[in-house]
Amino acid sequence: MMRTTSVNHTSGARPGYTLIEILGVVVILILLAAFAVPGFNAMLRGSSESLADTKLRVAVANAKDVALQSVDGGDSAALFLHEPGGRMTIVACRRVGVHRIPTSVAGDDLLLQVGMPREIEVFVADPSSEPIRLPPSFFVQGFVSAGQIVGQDDTQDYGWYSESRYRRNMSHWMFPESGFYDRTVSGASDADREGRKRQSFFVRFESGTGRLASGDNRPALFYDPAPSTSFRGGGPWDQDRFRPDRRVDHIALVKEALATSMNDVARERLIGDRSPDTVLARPVSRFALYDASRMVGLLRQRGLENARIGSVSGSFYDDWQRGGRPAPSIPTQIVEGLNQLFAEGEGASVFVVDRYNGDVIPVLPPEEGG
Repeated sequence: MMRTTSVNHTSGARPGYTLIEILGVVVILILLAAFAVPGFNAMLRGSSESLADTKLRVAVANAKDVALQSVDGGDSAALFLHEPGGRMTIVACRRVGVHRIPTSVAGDDLLLQVGMPREIEVFVADPSSEPIRLPPSFFVQGFVSAGQIVGQDDTQDYGWYSESRYRRNMSHWMFPESGFYDRTVSGASDADREGRKRQSFFVRFESGTGRLASGDNRPALFYDPAPSTSFRGGGPWDQDRFRPDRRVDHIALVKEALATSMNDVARERLIGDRSPDTVLARPVSRFALYDASRMVGLLRQRGLENARIGSVSGSFYDDWQRGGRPAPSIPTQIVEGLNQLFAEGEGASVFVVDRYNGDVIPVLPPEEGG
């Protein structure tokens, strides 16, 4: 007799989650995110600040090394540059010669009043050292004492910064205005005018010793070729040997321009202040490193509600394309607000360069009530 085995198939239905349980999990996740995200953002900000600090120190050290390795007696410099829409860049440069300013310019009453030299040194980027770019939204501003600003306009050679943005009778932390000019000009005469707008600051080191050149307060010209080639069809650029877009060795180009017998006006347009390929700069020994996105909040806390970062400039300068031409602008209140924050060491890292060994040294912020 055949025995039949019956199998009892029970439906083991899996219990589902109740709405309250799901909501509880969601709340827990939200709470975890609320605690974790600020910490994560703080970690990222701290990492960016550390990276910017390291890059700044390395960039200045690179310039110092160029001075230590100099075999021709030429000092070196760390030049601070900024291009709107780009990042802050620090370039190690070395001195390659002296440009004699034409009599028509050197005899100008304004130049004599502010003690501008009749001759000016020319620096070029050292090919053995790569330019260093800071992380996004990080900038450096250099400190200059009252009286060093030489008010400028579109027609004035060797003017250094505009009094509409910085007041001559005040000490200031200057922003590198090396990129605030029309880089697409097509005529040589327009290029002359635009070249006068390029200005910045630098840290200078003595050849052979690497010490800070603290006793040398003279301005200098830095050869930093404009990206445009549209204006190079005539004038001093009609020879390939003087075209930076066709000649890799810019040190040789500048040395040849200084040594070649040519018209003074042509040389001034090639490597003088009116050249779109040069930046007029003054030396500093103190500078501030900061994150612009963080400084916006600090300025607004102090009542400067118009504090913002321009989408084109990437800095506190307004978006400057007006009518197709650059017009850099920054409210005086923002300039003075930044001056105060830097002086207090709030929201920024302030550094000085040791005059004896050329090292970058942080300046501790003043103690409250001190």
